[in-house]
Amino acid sequence: MKAAVVLVIGACAWLGVMAAPASANSIAVTPSSVSAGGTVTLSGDILVNGKPGCGAPGTVTLLSPAFVGLGEFAGEGAVDLPVDATGHFSAQVTLHTSVAVGTHTITGRCGGGNMGVSATLTVTGLPRTGGAIGPVPDADAAAIGGALIAIGALATVVSRRRRAVTA
Repeated sequence: MKAAVVLVIGACAWLGVMAAPASANSIAVTPSSVSAGGTVTLSGDILVNGKPGCGAPGTVTLLSPAFVGLGEFAGEGAVDLPVDATGHFSAQVTLHTSVAVGTHTITGRCGGGNMGVSATLTVTGLPRTGGAIGPVPDADAAAIGGALIAIGALATVVSRRRRAVTA
């Protein structure tokens, strides 16, 4: 009977350890959608069994086509972020305006290996900062349109007077 109780307690303890949430590597991006040229916060952890890994404090390299022009690793856009002694990293990154519109995957490397996790960032087109009709600003287009209407009205009046004089 005593052995059965010990066995049950041991099994419960083993299940408790196995069910405990394991701290692991992570990458987060906030906001998850930004226009080209916008700023995002990249954060996460480099943890192995809840303890800092990859030589923390140190550096983590995040890779993504969204980071084009900011740095490079193996031909892909990359940013290097500092990792504190607890294995956490967090930094703001401003994207180039030339980043392609679309959804980009962000992966990471540290300590010479892949982190094994990813995040996604959606890049939208540049925000419209002013009205324009082609290369002409709205105010100029309105002035040109008004001038054309005035010329048309004047041409109509002249045409009617000519008809009245010849009739």
